[in-house]
Amino acid sequence: NCAPFHRNGILLGQMPFRLLGLVSGWIILIRPSNVIILVFILLYDIYSIEGFKKRLFFLFENWKSCLLAVVSGVLIWLPQLFYWKEMTNRWVTFSYRSDEGFPYWSKPKILEVLLDTQNGWLLYSPLALLALFGVFSTWREKKYHNIGILISLLLALWCFGSWWCWWFGGAFGHRCFIEFYAILAFTWAGVIAQVWEKRPPYIRYVFLLAIIFLCYCSVKMSYIYSHKATAWDGPDWRWNFAKMLEILGKLFQPL
Repeated sequence: NCAPFHRNGILLGQMPFRLLGLVSGWIILIRPSNVIILVFILLYDIYSIEGFKKRLFFLFENWKSCLLAVVSGVLIWLPQLFYWKEMTNRWVTFSYRSDEGFPYWSKPKILEVLLDTQNGWLLYSPLALLALFGVFSTWREKKYHNIGILISLLLALWCFGSWWCWWFGGAFGHRCFIEFYAILAFTWAGVIAQVWEKRPPYIRYVFLLAIIFLCYCSVKMSYIYSHKATAWDGPDWRWNFAKMLEILGKLFQPL
């Protein structure tokens, strides 16, 4: 637990705030859209409006520690800022082309990001479905940070679906969600706990076989993507009957 607070709202000291600031600054520097993770940190272990009010009051009371976290995060950015200043004479530089941005803010490509044949997240990373299912199936248990995960994922979907290249290029399983697997592990664990603790043995075996099969499909599709398939990016990355037969035929072939 790297958060500077826990269920009873006791401050753990300044060190967690400094570490939290350093880690947050680092992940945001790596990918600016990772700023969404701060929403999860804010809503960590929050399950009600009253709990959220207590969290805000807690942060207000400890504003000096919060400021220390911000300063720690900015320190991580300094080398990059000085580099930009040296190379472009500007402290902050947008490194993409002028025609690359977020043209879909008002109409984000959410369904495409999730399910499109051109690198849809859930289509090519089917195990993520179980984690998403866990967000709702474990809602009443109030121990898997469901609210923070749900809001963070919705913001991420909106952000990724608004980018001009919503499929994010030649990748497999929508690479932008990789950082979010860390928080989805909570609800993933919740689903596994529900099956193992509340379901009969035969359901557990079916569940385990399903996980193994989905893992196999994901790994084998990754292999096909990098070694066997035709173009998986651009206008040629569209499913048709012939391509479906080609990929399914390779799915169960030996390496």
